[in-house]
Amino acid sequence: MNEAIKGNRHRLAAILAADAAGYSRLMAHDEEATVASLDEARNAFRVAIQANGGRVIDMAGDSVLAVFETAAGAVSAALEVQKALEDRAAGIPADRRMRFRIGVHLGDVIEKPDGSVYGDGVNIAARLEGLALAGGITVSDAVQGAVRHRIAASFEDLGDQLVKNIADPVRAFRVHASVPGNDEPQTMRAIGGPRWSRVMRWRWWVAGGVLGLLLAGVLGVTLTRGLRADLAGIAPTTMSVTVGAITAPSNDAAAMQAAEALGHELASVLGRINGNVRVMSPNRGQNGVVDVGARELARRSGIRYVVEGDVRVADTKRIVNLRLIESQRGTQPWSGSFELPESGSSFETSVATRNMVGQLASSIENAEISRVLLKPVGQLDAMELVVRAWAALDKGQSLANAQEARKLLDEALRLDPTLVPALIAIGWEVDLLNDVDPHTDHDRYVRETDEFSARAVTLDPNSSRAWEGRAVALMLLGRWSASLEASDRQIKLDPYGQRPFLIRAWLMSMMGRPAQALPYTDKAAALNPSNPGREMRFACEAHLLLGQAEKAIEACERASGVDTDFIHHSFLAAAYANAGDTAHARVALAAMLKMIPGYTIAQLRAKRYSDHPEYQKLAEKYWYEGLRKAGLPEK
Repeated sequence: MNEAIKGNRHRLAAILAADAAGYSRLMAHDEEATVASLDEARNAFRVAIQANGGRVIDMAGDSVLAVFETAAGAVSAALEVQKALEDRAAGIPADRRMRFRIGVHLGDVIEKPDGSVYGDGVNIAARLEGLALAGGITVSDAVQGAVRHRIAASFEDLGDQLVKNIADPVRAFRVHASVPGNDEPQTMRAIGGPRWSRVMRWRWWVAGGVLGLLLAGVLGVTLTRGLRADLAGIAPTTMSVTVGAITAPSNDAAAMQAAEALGHELASVLGRINGNVRVMSPNRGQNGVVDVGARELARRSGIRYVVEGDVRVADTKRIVNLRLIESQRGTQPWSGSFELPESGSSFETSVATRNMVGQLASSIENAEISRVLLKPVGQLDAMELVVRAWAALDKGQSLANAQEARKLLDEALRLDPTLVPALIAIGWEVDLLNDVDPHTDHDRYVRETDEFSARAVTLDPNSSRAWEGRAVALMLLGRWSASLEASDRQIKLDPYGQRPFLIRAWLMSMMGRPAQALPYTDKAAALNPSNPGREMRFACEAHLLLGQAEKAIEACERASGVDTDFIHHSFLAAAYANAGDTAHARVALAAMLKMIPGYTIAQLRAKRYSDHPEYQKLAEKYWYEGLRKAGLPEK
């Protein structure tokens, strides 16, 4: 296997891939210090890699790629590097430390004569690195099996992970260095108990399917594969969907190729950006033989919705038509037509695909809300209770709506304490309750936000929305650098979505750095130019805190009708008052008080949206003082 052959050679190797967490943020703060830290980190990698029989392949930018003859050597090097970096960072403020994520895989690589390597083995190592925590290590099951009795470390089973551009799911393990006196390697169960075993975790899979393409990941309770396809239909799973046939003209090779790729993208991206939707693989019957259509197969497997579609290529674009079909009745609750660039940058294609999948996810949520509202509350399962809670939250900002949602979500978690969508939704409810209740318990708000978000990211570390909640919780706790790292994780999981960048903009404002919020609102606007408004709500707040009243007014007015909660009206009232336009300020204040009557400056200040001293100074100077000018009473 290791004998050199002419030209490229295939061989088995352990691959280590690493990447600096939050590198852009560190460079923006102090470029010279960051470059110095990167040089030190590279040296630590070189020393550990060489000491453990490895070879550095590349150190481009803030990344590292190395190969080893043994998996034990790769994992030992990873552990040594992380310890060395942690030791060197002692005394450096937490938000200025350079931390690396490391992934290790044992698999086939292709080695070129110049020593460079590529292939699926390298790609999987890079995807495992993306699953690692900052300062952490994630390995594949091949690595864990090879080193678990040879390395002083324990392994936390993360279950099967569907990673980009890799057809089959990868089982991943998080590595924990053993402490002195407890060096016996072991495999740890993920928090949540047996229910969150390899089969029961909400993880993403890809499988073959009907008519050449039935793709899906399994999220939630997975159907037993041994069931026969001729079973009678079973009760459909809430929020469940499978991707059915995506067709194209048989005489158009480009369109057929695009249709196949689109099916994979729909299943992968849908699961990654929206953990509420349970992407499932239908049972294909004994010996994998399928003699029924996709809708019938979904119905028999208990999958509620099927996504169907077609693709045709026209000039420089692909025309994609998608349909959402209710498998039990054959009705069509939604359809959409989209244009994807046939040529052009991968960024443009990724953004267009992300927006298309976002609309598909929203259509599933809307269809489920309509269905669940017709059922008595006492007959709802745990996920249906979550859907019913969304409907309560969507009714508008009020104390009654927030309390109704909380009751539903508490019951959902009683039925299933590990239901991640319930944990995420209850975080939204706690935040809404903090807004609408003039006498909210701030300490309880912070405590519950921390508790529910921590459980959510532990149970599903690949959920973008879960990391969003975690970023907010860490900010409320005053753990500023950890909050930004959680925000980095959300952006990495959903790099073409608006929401991660809007949350990052808000965090910048809450940390007293509103000028740094505006580039993120611009990024969000560029990702979805057809839906302006929501990013303007965050731009409005940033401009207000910068004392830029006219720009704040412009941004808030653009956001009107899109994100007009009572906080939005309060920003607008303060901005108009700061600009000297008392008449418009009073109109905006009246709209605010109509939504939440009886508010005062003292009650708003007691919300403590952020305890950062810089934020508090800016809020006092421009927000609270503007509201005083508009006529909001002090107490």
